[in-house]
Amino acid sequence: MLLELVVENYAVIERVRVRFHRGLNLLTGETGSGKSIVVGALSLLLGGRASGEVVRSGAERARISGIFEAPREKACRQLLEAAGLEPEDGELLLEREVSAEGKSRAFAASRPVTAALLRELAPYLGDIHGQHDQQSLFSPAAQLEMLDAFAANDDLLAEVAGLYTRWRAITGELAELARAEQEKLRLLDLWSFQRREIESAAPKAGEDAALDVERRVLQNVVRLQEGAHTAYAALYDSPGAAHAAIRLALRRLEELCRLDPALAPARETLSGAAVPVEEASFALRDYLSRLEANPARLEEVESRLAALDKLKRKYGASLEQVLAFLE
Repeated sequence: MLLELVVENYAVIERVRVRFHRGLNLLTGETGSGKSIVVGALSLLLGGRASGEVVRSGAERARISGIFEAPREKACRQLLEAAGLEPEDGELLLEREVSAEGKSRAFAASRPVTAALLRELAPYLGDIHGQHDQQSLFSPAAQLEMLDAFAANDDLLAEVAGLYTRWRAITGELAELARAEQEKLRLLDLWSFQRREIESAAPKAGEDAALDVERRVLQNVVRLQEGAHTAYAALYDSPGAAHAAIRLALRRLEELCRLDPALAPARETLSGAAVPVEEASFALRDYLSRLEANPARLEEVESRLAALDKLKRKYGASLEQVLAFLE
């Protein structure tokens, strides 16, 4: 039941408040007194099409609000609950605003809602009967409700509703099982691909670190050759090399020791230094003999490091983590 209707700045009405009472309420008056305007405002409140043309001249917006007794129908209560709406003290407040630009806002129970929700609530709140306008008869839900009521199908309707609910639940379970099976098959394909990718690369723990060192050597062969050759010359292969200087100093000390044995400790110390210098010189000579530019090997190392980096980007920050992922 409609308890109260407030219309502001709608058509020619500045503001009117109408309270209704139980039983038959009649609005009478001569043509042009505004009866149809009140009905039009009620239609807008129940989700009708909004237009800026209904706003009173000189006003920014029209506003219609109505207080209804909260409907007792189960379907309506479910509709309100789904929208998060709850009547207050058994009453439901609906509001509709229309701006002069034609923009519309709707509210139910003081919360913003859509005009579509007002149209869904309308069959439970009121019907507007006219020559070409009757709301509930055009609603498939209302038509079905009337058909069931005429056939007295309450028990059968409840049974079918229960069966339908069970059918939907089982259908959902079957769909979930199918999705789970599909997901397992997708994961199987993915994991098989990942395993093949890692196994085909055959990474070894620490391999990337060793290859990175080798790459630096191959990229800096000329610099390493120059530096190692300079060091070798300074130690062994030059007129003023350390090895020759030490040998010369040892011969002089040996001569002096025959004159003064007090120099023997110095000779022994220098003699011990000669062997490491000679060993370091031979190590540098061997290193230089092995050091050579190898562009093909550099390309191979860089290609291998790129393949390992790809694995690390996908499966772990280190090759150890990649191998753990493979396991």
